[in-house]
Amino acid sequence: PFGGQRVYKNIFHHQKFVEAFSARDIEQELGFSREQIIALALLLGSDYTDGVRGIGIVNATEIAAAYPGIEGLREFKEWVREFNVAEEVKRVAAKKKKKGKKGKDDEPEEESEESDTETTRERFQLSHSSARRKWELGDEFPSKQVIQAYMVPQVDRSEARFSWSTPDLSALRNYCANAFGWDQQKSDGVLQPLEEKTKAVAASGGRHIQTRLDRFFTSYDDQVHYAQIKSKRLRSAVNQRAISKSKSKKQRK
Repeated sequence: PFGGQRVYKNIFHHQKFVEAFSARDIEQELGFSREQIIALALLLGSDYTDGVRGIGIVNATEIAAAYPGIEGLREFKEWVREFNVAEEVKRVAAKKKKKGKKGKDDEPEEESEESDTETTRERFQLSHSSARRKWELGDEFPSKQVIQAYMVPQVDRSEARFSWSTPDLSALRNYCANAFGWDQQKSDGVLQPLEEKTKAVAASGGRHIQTRLDRFFTSYDDQVHYAQIKSKRLRSAVNQRAISKSKSKKQRK
């Protein structure tokens, strides 16, 4: 959501494989742009927001397909807050009456024609008309502050080249104390092994070859997909989003 094109996970977790996530792949295969990913974060929760109570990954993906983008979330909020008990009672009664007529020969054909003309949003509203009363959207949803934090992150934009040097262990101890609240014992538990390796490399005249990262994990070019979507509803929502994305691209052309 911050605009990075590749994200790597579990690099320092020795009991898990490193996972790579590409923004280009996510948009091409799942149909989620940067704005859509931010919308998912607002629905599901992240470091910046608690998300919406009662909404999980399947519902969030369906919402993102029915109400695309940040503006779509504002429209989603309006729809959720329009819930009317009397209207819901009428809708449920009409649905039961419609099911009762299902035995007629011409009924399936009419339903099929009707479903073909329904938009993604209309289908979502019909299938979630009761569930929406359980969703708790705060007054600030979708939060402008959270959107701003993702769209314009505060980062160090220095383009200076990196250079290697001997670690300043004293400065690192001070940093660990100030940033993490670590005492000297905890800092030494992490930094002393580093200090010993640094001395060993210096003693060997600097002849030390660091193991390359590609020795430890499958590369991007191997085309191995880590995530497999098992939920039928989630697959349907993702496919719908990808189709909508493809159609919008063709219309722009």
